[in-house]
Amino acid sequence: MLFEDSYYEEDGLNGNQLSSRREDSSGVSSCCTGSEQLNPTHRVHSSFIPRHDDEVLLEIGDAVHVERECEDHWCYGTNLRTNLHGIFPSAHVCEIDLVEEICMGALSSNVTQTMTSERDTFYLTMLASIEVAHHKGNDVLVQAMNKVLSVYQNKEEIIVPQTVLMEVSFRGIHIIDKRKKNFFQCPTFDFFYSLQNISFCGAHPKQLRYFGFITKHPLLPRFACHVFLSNASTQPIVESIGRAFKRSYDEYMAFAHPTEDIYLE
Repeated sequence: MLFEDSYYEEDGLNGNQLSSRREDSSGVSSCCTGSEQLNPTHRVHSSFIPRHDDEVLLEIGDAVHVERECEDHWCYGTNLRTNLHGIFPSAHVCEIDLVEEICMGALSSNVTQTMTSERDTFYLTMLASIEVAHHKGNDVLVQAMNKVLSVYQNKEEIIVPQTVLMEVSFRGIHIIDKRKKNFFQCPTFDFFYSLQNISFCGAHPKQLRYFGFITKHPLLPRFACHVFLSNASTQPIVESIGRAFKRSYDEYMAFAHPTEDIYLE
């Protein structure tokens, strides 16, 4: 039986989604350099060289305030390092409030905790990976799970569930095929998803044994949802990814915006 549609409300996925952003979810105010003290909403993970007068130069690590994201996957905003306004492709930036968003939803009372071990491991059944239209949202996640289960039930395609080992670290999510028991046999597949390309993750709100995460193509405006099944609740996986995001973000901020001790004589 397919899951019911998510009871979560739509969170503004169809363009202009940033206009309703929460004011307290925008990262660290010390990144701001503009006269208006704009809060950073995104950071640059790949450089962008402008070719037109209305485009903005982006360098890796720059803090950016995005005012609007259009349906053609171009953003209008401000580079807080240069204080220049203009447009740039959304594929070159990622949301820095994703750390807080995931941690607040996944960790609840443990929001201040960080990942202490190098990695957390989980044994899961990988059901399928399918393309989705948007990069985040519980509705997107549930619809993807419904579609995967529908394919299994109707036998529309030949899809075989895979037993996998999932390793979660502050660098990303590593998916390793664990079907072959022979030590000398290589795994059929070995996937690694960098954290900067993971835009959303979560367990099904009513069936916690189902888990999925959404990734974005590093260059193209395309997104995929990867769906998994566990014998138990997948909430520990969500919490682990939340801690990984927090550690990754903390290390990024320490590198990009180091603080120096001030000594008074």
